[in-house]
Amino acid sequence: MTLSTVLEKTMKKCKVGSGTKTIILTPHIYDEGFLQAFTEAAVRLGAQAMRIVAPPAEKNGKIVSSGMANPYLIDLLKTAEIVFEVMPMPYGAVYGTLPGIMPLYSDEFSEILRSNVRWLNFEIGNPERNVPRLFPSDGLIKRTILVRNEWSAPGLSRLRPRPVHLSR
Repeated sequence: MTLSTVLEKTMKKCKVGSGTKTIILTPHIYDEGFLQAFTEAAVRLGAQAMRIVAPPAEKNGKIVSSGMANPYLIDLLKTAEIVFEVMPMPYGAVYGTLPGIMPLYSDEFSEILRSNVRWLNFEIGNPERNVPRLFPSDGLIKRTILVRNEWSAPGLSRLRPRPVHLSR
C-alpha cells in the first residue's frame, strides 16, 4: 500500500469526495513527497484541491504565525470545506521556536472554523512508515486478536501485569 493510497483512505474518512473544496496547507519548510502524496490522493477522489505554501511572516522584526499575519490567507482558508495542515516532522525539534501556520486557539482559527471549515492537522514523523499503521491489514487485526485471546487464557495470569495499589 502506497502512502498516497493510505492518505486517500484518510481523506475518505474525512468525507472528501468529488468536488470537495480541499486545501493542503503547509509552512514554507515542507516534505515535497508527503505533499505530493496528499495531492495524488485528493485528485483520485475528485476533490477540488489546491496546495498552499504559507510564506514566513514577520512583525516588528519577529517571526510570527503566517496565518495570523496574513488576512488574505485566512480569507482563502475560509472558502474550503476541509483543510489538511501538513507539518514537517519533527517541526518543533528541528525548527525550534518557529510558529505554526495557524495557532489552534487563536481568534483567527476560530473565525475559520465558524465558516464551517473542517480542519485536520497532519504531523506524523516518517509518514511512509507510520501513516499506514492507521489502517492495519486484516491479517494484523486477526493476529492481534489471536494474541489477545492467548494472553487471556487461564493459567497465563502470571504474565499479565498485576494491578498496583498505592497506599494512601
